[in-house]
Amino acid sequence: MATARTAVVEAAAPVGERARVLDLRLAGEPDADLPAFAGGKYVIVDTGVDLPNGKRAKRAYSLLACDARDPAVTRFRVAVLRLDGGPGSAALHAIECGAALTFSGPWGKHRAEPSMTGAALVFATDTGITAAAGLVASPAFARSGLAARVVWYVDPGAPFVPEWFVREHLGAAAGCLVVEPGLPAGHPDRVVHALTAATRHAAGIGAAFLSGDGAVLHPLGEDLVARGLPADHLRIESFWNNPARKAP
Repeated sequence: MATARTAVVEAAAPVGERARVLDLRLAGEPDADLPAFAGGKYVIVDTGVDLPNGKRAKRAYSLLACDARDPAVTRFRVAVLRLDGGPGSAALHAIECGAALTFSGPWGKHRAEPSMTGAALVFATDTGITAAAGLVASPAFARSGLAARVVWYVDPGAPFVPEWFVREHLGAAAGCLVVEPGLPAGHPDRVVHALTAATRHAAGIGAAFLSGDGAVLHPLGEDLVARGLPADHLRIESFWNNPARKAP
């Protein structure tokens, strides 16, 4: 069973039309067995909302940034998209500074391995850009020596966070970001359109980190492996449409 941990909201601010950024501080002394906080991983937050089916609304959010320079304090940042009719996101858009929330993690597959060399395609659809930006900006990725090609496939009509915000979090890697205008989620031509956009940036890569819409990411991953990418150099974080998730 996942260990529940507590974080305190230190700051909160709106970004763009529908996003809110939360700066959180881990409460108490970090445990010896605490998983490493690193950009690109995610936490599962208990929003405190009870759903009609009796379950709690728990939502996953990528670590857009984290600061573990002080071993006694861990701070991290998440961005929350306000969903129409979404009780969990509504609660996190209303939570006040000083409030505590519980979470589990960090979790996730987005990490650079020593065997990965050369160029890395960091491809995100939609809200998956938080995992992509957090990964590329992390010290671990910088130490890997991988050269990031960051591609954000996003529907211009479905705002999340603005491009300037993403570039700010990418820091020194901001010049690596390419924004590819995308088709809306669920569009019948979206998969082919997204794969075409991604493969424009995939020549000669030695690793790939994909995040966002699983309906796009899994066919893209299969295509990259078929083109010669080692399967163990592929990392996929499906925010939704995850074929590996068990049916309820």
